[in-house]
Amino acid sequence: MSGVGEFVLLVVVLTALVWQFQSLRSGAADAPDDDRYRLDQALQAAPLVGDGHAQVATLCHMASLPPRLRWRWAGACATTRADQAGSLDALPAALQADQAGLQQAITAGAAGRLARVAPLAKSLAEGVLPEAEQATLADTARELRTYRARYQLGSDPSSGSLPLACAWAEALAAARRAGSEPDHTLALANQLAIVRGAAVRLWWPSAGPTIDWSSGTTPECRALGPPQRTMALAADLARQVRDGERLAHKSAAMQILTQRAPWLLVAWSLLTWVLVSLARRTRRPLRFLPPALLAWAAMGAASGLAQPDAGAPIPWWVWVSLAALGVVVSIVGRSARFALFALFAPCAPQRSVVFFGLPLAVLFIGIGWWLVFDLALNGHVLNRYIALRHSLAVFGAMVLLSILPALSQGIATVWLRWASLVTNALRPGRGSGVRAWLRPVLLWWLYAAVVLGFALLTPGWRQLTGELLPLLLLLGVSWFFLLRAALWTRPQGGAGWLATSMLPLLVHLVVVLAALVLTDDLGPTLVVLFACAIYAGAFAAQGLLGRGARWPLAAGIGILAAVLLAGALLAGLFAFTKLPGSGAERVAQRLDAVTNPFSAENDQLAHVLWLGQHTPPSGYGLGAVPWCGSLPVAGCPGIPAQAQSDYSFAVLHAVAGHTVSFGLLAAYLLWLGLLAVRQAAQTRGRLNPGTSGASQSAWLAWLCVCWAVLTMVQTLVTVAGNLGALPLTGVTWPFVSFGLWSLLRNTLVLGLVMNRPEIAE
Repeated sequence: MSGVGEFVLLVVVLTALVWQFQSLRSGAADAPDDDRYRLDQALQAAPLVGDGHAQVATLCHMASLPPRLRWRWAGACATTRADQAGSLDALPAALQADQAGLQQAITAGAAGRLARVAPLAKSLAEGVLPEAEQATLADTARELRTYRARYQLGSDPSSGSLPLACAWAEALAAARRAGSEPDHTLALANQLAIVRGAAVRLWWPSAGPTIDWSSGTTPECRALGPPQRTMALAADLARQVRDGERLAHKSAAMQILTQRAPWLLVAWSLLTWVLVSLARRTRRPLRFLPPALLAWAAMGAASGLAQPDAGAPIPWWVWVSLAALGVVVSIVGRSARFALFALFAPCAPQRSVVFFGLPLAVLFIGIGWWLVFDLALNGHVLNRYIALRHSLAVFGAMVLLSILPALSQGIATVWLRWASLVTNALRPGRGSGVRAWLRPVLLWWLYAAVVLGFALLTPGWRQLTGELLPLLLLLGVSWFFLLRAALWTRPQGGAGWLATSMLPLLVHLVVVLAALVLTDDLGPTLVVLFACAIYAGAFAAQGLLGRGARWPLAAGIGILAAVLLAGALLAGLFAFTKLPGSGAERVAQRLDAVTNPFSAENDQLAHVLWLGQHTPPSGYGLGAVPWCGSLPVAGCPGIPAQAQSDYSFAVLHAVAGHTVSFGLLAAYLLWLGLLAVRQAAQTRGRLNPGTSGASQSAWLAWLCVCWAVLTMVQTLVTVAGNLGALPLTGVTWPFVSFGLWSLLRNTLVLGLVMNRPEIAE
């Protein structure tokens, strides 16, 4: 019966999501002339010859860059080698050729559009243009107008782009005025920044009105504004030309995805439900995996997903490789020896923990994807392709949700074996004194060195480390609770036993927290701090309950321990803001933004609060939120550009209004809470080698409980930050926010724990 209820609820969820997406898609159909669906296609210039890589290598390896320029070009120089560099004397001529190539590409793009418009316009003037072709003429003429306005072409397009010509003339004048080697290198670097489309690498000795156009500059160039602004505009136009083909592909891919997205979500979700239903019945994972991999390979090939950076379709060999893996597993799985591996060993059938587990997961993933679509289509222009990237994350999440249930018991077996080996190695040796504790202490130091070393070696991968380190935390804490559960009812010890038995947990928590601090990822650090306080309080309460204490006393002591530890951690956070360093300064700015949001130096919270205060009670609806503010000003001064990841609740509130957004938040927390409670209720939560699969089921239950606590804490911290009750942390709302690693990490755990084995302990 639960399977029928699960399917019915899933159909209801998918129907609601598809219905809601229609308003977003209809809003995109009514976009103005410069809508971002077609803008990048309209601005595509003719292809460029050469990539200019040799010019960058020449500047980096042959010129003596002063310190003020070296750091600006450090990223580009890291991609070049000395053997790629040419002669420094030939660099000005090469740069001149690059500039001419840019102008030629721009004029060729205009000429091609004119060639398409001219015969259609002539036929229209003669009255012989079919009605079907008139729409083509209107679209092409509009595209030509957009193209000429963007590149600022005159009445004669063959003269090229005015900003690019003016900026280049000024750069040449600066090179002629350079009287010393550093100044000459600076002039060459600015020329290279223009033709490479790297406005961020432009540099001037001084700023403001002291810099003026060179003598002899035409009035048309002076009318463009200061030289700095014109050079930055020229570099932006050059970037548009260089990225034109890629952006045009991404624009086309985005248009296709906008039409297909609701049906892709329906197809992926139904396939996930079918495979999860089969995974619950299977006793042999090796028989389930081949058809599952083949099904997802066929689904991926039929979905037409695009590469988020290039816009081209996912290469065919990716889906062929996934199908080949399924065939290999099918062939190898026929061997009895392969089935002896713990990961693929026969397992007990499963049933869902709660019938609404999978449907609500689809609901929140779908809501998050629709919000990302809304921000991509109507928010900051720089975010116009985030829905392409998130589509891959949603696809990967569905694959994990469908395959991991069949492997959950095998994964639990593998983890328990490795964790048992490590635990035995950490036990004190025979005898007493220092020698007995030497091995466990050295192993703990080795563990700390490996984790902290990983954090030090990945300073720029905070999106990855911010998800891997909490996953490491969950693995250690769930194993610790499982291991200690059997000791809670033993008579020895008292408060001293409670303190010493918590020592491994505290060491593990400190190591993970230290790694997060080293990665300078303070948002997940705050979440882990609160979660650690809850873990410690829960351990104290459970330990007292196991030793015969009344539950009000045990619960009170546990809550008191969690509150005191959380208070101490918050006090440490405030003390941290008084220390020197960029991290402490950033935390201090976030705290100041909470108390003075509309006057603080960091005004992101002010923008978020303004949007919340001006949202109608029922919300604006998908496709109608003024993400960029309500005033007709340049740019997008509304909600911060990272709203899709950091301010998901504020985005949901703006779309759906107060009642629906808080109702969905309550449903989200209830979903996690019931999943954890129902999972924990099916097991004693302790190691039980005498019953096959009981220990695995117990660890999965502890993993579910610990993950639910961490996820709820992260959600509440994110929501509180969006509401101005806590500092903005930059952490995601699991399942809802944009982010590949966040979605995959949480669906990985959910795929392991949303079912339970049918085992009688």
